[in-house]
Amino acid sequence: MGASIRWRDSTASSSQPRFDQRGMLRASESGAAVTAIAFSPDGSRLAAATADGMLVLWSVGGDCSGRPAAEGEGSSGEGEPQLLARLASYFGGLLCVAWARDGAYLLAGGEDDLVSVVSFERRAVVARAQGHSSWVHHVAFEPAPLQEGKDRPPASHAFASVGADGRICFWEFRADGKGEDGGGPPPNGADVPSPGFREVPLLAPLASVPLHERPVAALLYGRGEMHTACAGGFVKTFARVS
Repeated sequence: MGASIRWRDSTASSSQPRFDQRGMLRASESGAAVTAIAFSPDGSRLAAATADGMLVLWSVGGDCSGRPAAEGEGSSGEGEPQLLARLASYFGGLLCVAWARDGAYLLAGGEDDLVSVVSFERRAVVARAQGHSSWVHHVAFEPAPLQEGKDRPPASHAFASVGADGRICFWEFRADGKGEDGGGPPPNGADVPSPGFREVPLLAPLASVPLHERPVAALLYGRGEMHTACAGGFVKTFARVS
């Protein structure tokens, strides 16, 4: 059986949690492993990264947040998730995925040593971040400041990535329209090929810092602190000073 994500419902009315299997989503047609999953901030969409280099996007009909799906994202049946797109990596498998706090963009990183910035509205890669010398293991957007208005979209998206090179890289992406021309999104369920390396803007890191002697496996990006974990058995904590 291929790599799949089990879908469960947690809307039972009893005081004890109840989880009934509602179906199964196939993320990889080749049977490759699912390496990471993430819900959009409002819970209405699901993204999965796969070892055969696909970023898979579904609309889940607002089941997790109580919000309805956006126009054009109707489910294929009562409460059933709908496949929106399958985007191919530039090269190799994908290992991590993350959503921006406004749900407008995603990050995906993996074996091509790149971080791809994906527009959800376009279902397309609109920029790539190049700065790691080995696989990208984890990506995370900077959390929103506490005082930021919840309904105001950010002017830019800051994010960080860690990888097998033992480094952390910091980036900033501004949605200025570059790399986002070319019409609307593909039809729901489409396979989207990777754009050529020079067809989208290339981001350089704002900073690239060696943190661990061994590959960095995980990153937690908080408002005041940042935590990294490595294959050598260490977790490091860094306090934000600016």
